[in-house]
Amino acid sequence: MKKSTTKQNNAEEIITQSAEEIKNEEENTPEIVLIDIEKLHPHEDNPRKDIGDVSELAESIKKHGILQNLTVVPETGYWYGDYTVVIGHRRLEGSKLAGLKKVPCVIREMTPKEQIATMLLENIQRSDLTIYEQAQGMQMMIDLGETVESIAEKTGFSQTTVRRRVRIATLDTDKVKEAQGRQINITEFDKLFEVEDADKRNELLNEIGTSNFAWSLRRAKENEQQKKSQLEVIKALGGKADEISNSDTKGLKWVDSANSAEDIPEFKAGVNYYYSLGYNGYVYIYRDYTEEEKAENDETEQKEKTERAERAERKSKFDELFKQAFDMRMDFVKGLNDFKGKEDIIYEMAGKAVCKLNTAWKAEINEDVFNAVMDTSIETPFSFERISQQTDWTMKTLFAIVYSGFEDEDENCYTYDFEYMQNSELDTLYYYLEKLGYEKSDEEKALLDGTHDMYEHQEENEEENEEEGTEC
Repeated sequence: MKKSTTKQNNAEEIITQSAEEIKNEEENTPEIVLIDIEKLHPHEDNPRKDIGDVSELAESIKKHGILQNLTVVPETGYWYGDYTVVIGHRRLEGSKLAGLKKVPCVIREMTPKEQIATMLLENIQRSDLTIYEQAQGMQMMIDLGETVESIAEKTGFSQTTVRRRVRIATLDTDKVKEAQGRQINITEFDKLFEVEDADKRNELLNEIGTSNFAWSLRRAKENEQQKKSQLEVIKALGGKADEISNSDTKGLKWVDSANSAEDIPEFKAGVNYYYSLGYNGYVYIYRDYTEEEKAENDETEQKEKTERAERAERKSKFDELFKQAFDMRMDFVKGLNDFKGKEDIIYEMAGKAVCKLNTAWKAEINEDVFNAVMDTSIETPFSFERISQQTDWTMKTLFAIVYSGFEDEDENCYTYDFEYMQNSELDTLYYYLEKLGYEKSDEEKALLDGTHDMYEHQEENEEENEEEGTEC
């Protein structure tokens, strides 16, 4: 009997506990009420800005009704008596499209932070917010006093993910929206933050998701590193040099270029120093000339002026000689009219010209030479198309075309230092001219073989240098 009493007591306890739980559950279960659609307003801080197409949802609501209630919070102020939707924005729009007048809602009391956290979590779980919408939602929560840690706890994201999203919210909104259309993933957004300058990050948004992004990103990172190097040098200068522009360096002595503090040279006492920002992260360092250096510079400058004048005169003489040689050649070829017995030479020249045009880095035919040989008038401009359509080609026409592929008024045989330099183009030209009956003058021969006294001879320079070395 005692045993039976124990069982009965246990059963009563279970019944009592179950009844209490049911009572508590009924008391805590939120009441679902029907609210006029006109009294429901979308939440202005809803992270999901684009609810998408709700036409299919509207058709489902027409057939089956709303299968899940909306969650709303009471409005205050001007909209007192109305409600703001926290969960169910798509259902609200679908219901409007379906023609419903009332929808089932659960009314909750939530702080602004709780509303945003609820919407963010709801949308993440149900609708896959875009990366930027997630970022905006998390930033809103931070603005309301949440921390990275608390957002991570409420949304289920890791703290690292929250931080990655939040920093995206610092980017230009319009440019991010445009970039989202190029299907940007979070990894690409992360790469933007390898660049420290906020303006440059927003500039790079124009190219994120395109084939230009990697190139532009690398350039931006390199430029930032170069600026850091320059700032390091400027800091290390410690105010010992004044900044100037690169256009203000005239009259100053170049000292060195530096892209790290270790590259900075020792400064002379009592001399003013300057720096300008160079390329590739370098800082260019200059200083004033000392009085002694100024005197030396005056002497050097005068010497350089004399040398420049002598060089100009010498070049003018050289050019005059080679121009005369050109004129001599042109007088000869313009006077060629009888090609009888010389056809093979012209054909050989044509073959050589074809090879030349096929392999030369500057494959062109000299229009002026052609016109001069053919003695064409100004009224008949040069045109290979016109020439190719002629049916009465003469040997002179062929010769003029071929010869104009060889001849050039600027051809010469001297280097920048007026040393002799063999010119194979001129050698070939004279080879064929002589076959056609041209006779070179002695001066032409000297210009072509390097024996002309105008040339700077290497042996003479070496002897002069040896003499100067002995004098010293």
